[in-house]
Order: sequence, then C-alpha cells, then structure tokens
Amino acid sequence: MRITAELIQKSGTTLNPISEFCIDLRGYKIPFLENLSATNDQFGTIDLTDNEIVTIEALPQLLRLRTLILTNNRITRVDSNFAESCPGLESLLLTNNKISKFEEIDKIAQTCKSLLRLSLMGNLVNQLPNYRLYVIHSIPTLRVLDFQKVSQKERIAAKKLFESDKGAQIVKEMHKEIAPAKKLAGSKRTQREEGGAGAEVEEEEARKIAELDAKIAKATSLEEVQELHKQVAQINEQ
Repeated sequence: MRITAELIQKSGTTLNPISEFCIDLRGYKIPFLENLSATNDQFGTIDLTDNEIVTIEALPQLLRLRTLILTNNRITRVDSNFAESCPGLESLLLTNNKISKFEEIDKIAQTCKSLLRLSLMGNLVNQLPNYRLYVIHSIPTLRVLDFQKVSQKERIAAKKLFESDKGAQIVKEMHKEIAPAKKLAGSKRTQREEGGAGAEVEEEEARKIAELDAKIAKATSLEEVQELHKQVAQINEQ
C-alpha cells in the first residue's frame, strides 16, 4: 500500500502525553516514504512501524514534526537531505532495520540539526567497532542513543578519539569501501560520454556491485556484511 491522502485521512490519530498529535501508519506494508505533505503538517509524531520502507527519502516541509518512528522496516539507505525541511525533528527511531554503514550515520548527522534521540538498535551498523562513540561524535546534539543516556564521559572519550590521528585513521578505514564505489560510478559516466572501449566492462562491474549491495541489504550478520564489502572492494581494485 502507498501513502495517499485517503490513507492519511482514515488512519488513527492520538494525543501523546506531551500534547502532540500522532498519526498511526503502522503495518500497511508501505514501501516508500512519500506524500506526507498530505498530513498538512498536523502531527508532532508520525509512526510508520512495521512497514517495508527501504530508503528514507526527502520529507516535505513538516514544521511540527518532532518524532519519526520507522521501527521494523527494511531501511538500508538515508537521503542526505531527508530532514532538511523538518528543522524541529528531535527523535528518530530506526530500530530493527538494515543499516550497515557508517555513511548512513554521516547523512543523519548532516540533515538532522536538532536531533536529541536516535535509535539504531537491531541494525548491523551498531555491531561495528567504535559505533557508539562515532555516533556521539558525529551528532553532538544527541542526549539519548539506543535508549541509553549519552554521558559526559562518553562525549569526552568520543572527542578525544575522533579528533586524534588514531581517530582519523579509524574514519578512513570506515569509509574505505565507500569511496571506490563512487569513483567507479564517475569512471563509468566518463567512459560512456567519451565512448571508451572499457564502458562495457565498467557496466558489468557496476552490475556486480549492485547485486552485492542488494545482498548486503538482506544480510543477517556482521560477518556476512564484512565479507560482501570485501567482494565489492575486490571488484573496484580490478
């Protein structure tokens, strides 16, 4: 089912303890985060738990939105500008999704300027080394991460680690599998534009990477994700 004005009109609404209206869009097997402008910016909370959303796409202007609940979906990717038009967003619940890369945390940090509460519990990314300190460092406004209060001790530790040479190397390692894929995409475009002989090879490599990305989205363990990332890196090195 898609989000439509009709669905929004018939969905249940409640008043939460802090007197904000919440719309219940749970369990409709919704595949896309779309058409939320049809809410007419009436809700402080939008609950999209138990759907089939894969990507958090750019939201319309929702000045009243404070809480976005996307628990139990299939989210693997985040649009880097998804909350640009929602400056009041304070709570983002992504519990039990498929986020596996620190790159997606970077995107959340980039677009959520007032975020106080974030949950990534049940995602593969929170099994990665230095996960909690990296999130705390990347999103300094956070007060609660994965339903645990961010302590001053953690803030100091995150700052000390990620503002050091060691931290810079850690960040480089975190992103080393992401940059080559972007480079490959640029190379592919260039060869197509120039009519280069290697265009077919590049296209085949891009197809293989797309297939591996799809497998990463369905992975159920950190070991499986790491192995698939290695395969992507091997293709890019060829």
